Amino acid sequence: MTNHQPDADPDATIARTAVHEYLTARSEHWRQLAIATRDPDRQATYHAAENRLTRWREQGVLDSWVANDVLEAAKQNAAREHREALATPVGSAVSEAALQRVQAIRRWCRAQGYVLGDDVTEGE
Repeated sequence: MTNHQPDADPDATIARTAVHEYLTARSEHWRQLAIATRDPDRQATYHAAENRLTRWREQGVLDSWVANDVLEAAKQNAAREHREALATPVGSAVSEAALQRVQAIRRWCRAQGYVLGDDVTEGE
């Protein structure tokens, strides 16, 4: 992220961090596959992932489908953290924090104008 000033909005801080982490992880995943296989399609996918990460870093631009993927990844992480937390004495606090992160990401995405998959009801 290029802006090192703290966000006045805690949802924005949480969401921007989640977006950055998600795009970085996807780029690295595709980089490793492109190197391992030397497959032109995987190399193209890697370059597209790098371009999305660069666009996010430099311009703060995000595709709608990426916003949805970030939210879905946060939900999956929250579910995993919840399962793991059940085995600890402070499990409910860990689980609650994960759910709060999901809600913060959802609020920020909506505030930015992204239509999220879980916003669409059946029949639309």
